[in-house]
Amino acid sequence: MSNAAFFPYFGALQTQVETLLLQHCPDPTLQRLIWAVLAKLQAEFADNRVFPALLGPYLAWETLGQEPDARLVHLGTAHLLFYAFLDITDDAEDHDLDRDPWRELGPELAINAGTALQFLALMALEPLRTVGIAPSRVDRLRQAFIQAGWHLASGQHRDLYRRKDPSWDPSEALETVRLKTGSSVRLYFETPAILAASRPKVCRALADCGEALGVIMQIHGDYQDLVEHAISPDLRDGLITYPVRLAYAALPPAQQETLAVAVAQAPRSQPAHAIVRHYLQHTQVPQQLNTALQPYRDRVHHACTFLTRQGYQPSGIVGLLARLKPL
Repeated sequence: MSNAAFFPYFGALQTQVETLLLQHCPDPTLQRLIWAVLAKLQAEFADNRVFPALLGPYLAWETLGQEPDARLVHLGTAHLLFYAFLDITDDAEDHDLDRDPWRELGPELAINAGTALQFLALMALEPLRTVGIAPSRVDRLRQAFIQAGWHLASGQHRDLYRRKDPSWDPSEALETVRLKTGSSVRLYFETPAILAASRPKVCRALADCGEALGVIMQIHGDYQDLVEHAISPDLRDGLITYPVRLAYAALPPAQQETLAVAVAQAPRSQPAHAIVRHYLQHTQVPQQLNTALQPYRDRVHHACTFLTRQGYQPSGIVGLLARLKPL
């Protein structure tokens, strides 16, 4: 599955974003900064990175046997804007804004652009009323976005509060991933079922699919960040992710201290990155991650089996899971 197949859909979402900005945003400088946030996501999408905010709603809609239409475009636009809000806010909190235009403008304007995107995402649901969606269902969709946002904020609080402590229990860190990424991807998969007025069991199956896929995607991304770069962006920014916590928990006290020192020095020392990667292999973190993620893979398979038995065709979701190969 390649992102190239979704280029027309992504283009339709961007056209709808332009319409919303023309309707609701009279300030050209704010418009420019919103497009700057979206430009980063566009580049990542063109680079064929897994993009759950775009793929999730489309694949769930396809699974339900629905044709891409104005309803999906309006919902997808809300998801694109919501994801953009999360992305720029996360970058600001991680002090990862060393690029134009934020390098010159600073984090304050980045955070404000994120706040604007959050509210614009909720406003993007309103046009659904013009394509035959009852106000009560639009309200239900909006409530789903708000609830997901609350879970995300709760997870981010846990992460920010303990992210520099390598001794934090890995199970607590994994729960934080579920609250952060799991809840957002759950939203991407559940809301198309709400939009299509699907039965509650179908909504739950797609929601469960999304939450499990979100955890798998995040852990995959965290591990690849550590091993695919000579300088890990996460370590450079002083972030201790789930794979590092697994390594720390598996080491005896003396080696735990060595790993903790390496992590602390990583923002300013390239050799420290090599030490961290050594301990990831020494403690068999890839195998540990595969074991930890297997229940989430099983949840996706179970949900897809249920959907198939109900007469739906979740082949796109199965294909997305196949992109996330065991480590």
